[in-house]
Amino acid sequence: MHCLYYANSCNKLLLLIATVLLSQSLKAQTPQFAIVRSDGTTYICTSIDSAYDKAINGDYIYLPGGSFTLSNPINKKIQFFGAGCHPDSSVVTAKTVLNGITLNSGASEGSITGCYINAYCYNGCPPTIVVSGQVNSYSITNCYLNSGIRFDSACTFFKITNNIIGAYGGGCLYGGSYSIQLLGQNHLISNNIILATVSSSGGNIYRNNIFSYCQQWCSTSLSCSNELFENNIFKCASTGVSNSIFKNNIGRNDGTDGQNNQGYNNYPSAIWDSLFVGYTDGWSFSNNIHLKPNSQFQTAGTDGTELGIYGGAFPTNEGWIPSNPHIYYKKIATETNSNGQLQIQYKVRTNN
Repeated sequence: MHCLYYANSCNKLLLLIATVLLSQSLKAQTPQFAIVRSDGTTYICTSIDSAYDKAINGDYIYLPGGSFTLSNPINKKIQFFGAGCHPDSSVVTAKTVLNGITLNSGASEGSITGCYINAYCYNGCPPTIVVSGQVNSYSITNCYLNSGIRFDSACTFFKITNNIIGAYGGGCLYGGSYSIQLLGQNHLISNNIILATVSSSGGNIYRNNIFSYCQQWCSTSLSCSNELFENNIFKCASTGVSNSIFKNNIGRNDGTDGQNNQGYNNYPSAIWDSLFVGYTDGWSFSNNIHLKPNSQFQTAGTDGTELGIYGGAFPTNEGWIPSNPHIYYKKIATETNSNGQLQIQYKVRTNN
């Protein structure tokens, strides 16, 4: 199994996780994967497969920086915590890259956070996350999904927040036309940057997202009905929405282009190019997607916060830093001191 056992009290948990991340940041030859149980019992494994095999429902798996492929679909209630997806905020540990994820029904009530989820392709990409079974109450946060999410089963209560979501399929810059294809209802899609088409079957909430990409054959569009769109920023309009409510949105998706929609306090005439401090089409981590300081939309949300990803109940944090302890600074002396000691300084933080 290639796992080591530790019996840790809860007050040692942060030190343990930081130690796992530290071992990777020091370029240890073998990456360390920590399984933490609710009672503080911990196992250290040397591969993602051995960690997953050892884990039981309710466990936490802490992933180091590096690129990893999970051999089997996720079929357990596990919380996965990566080291981050942003190249700047993960410069010490390196990004945690997962090469494609499939969720089966046993994954309900689990989560993935702080990962760069990848799909190997140039054009005609498969989705980076496929929900193949009936999964309920699952959370995907602070991740970069280069080829989007596809639901093959009707699910409920997904929380998809604070992500950058590319597209899958074929025929455009990001290798596809869909960012999200939802099935089921009561899903929350909030504070994401969404780069292509969204479709869903009704009864969901889209709040504080930025729908940013707009180009022939690859424009941001919506194919939805019976949804709530609130506090979003749209670059392009879409006629594929019906029987939905639009509240406090920027851009032409104010409900007037669809059928039987209701619109309240929208801003259809706002000019996309004048909204942000610095944004270019497509996506780059160098973009500054804060609203300009003097923007009228800083307090235009239904809750009095700003429109877009930095407002609402789940404001995006700088660098998409995950909530687990995160090493963001290191300084290692080039030689030992007179006592033979090597001075090492690390700084650890969480996104709150």
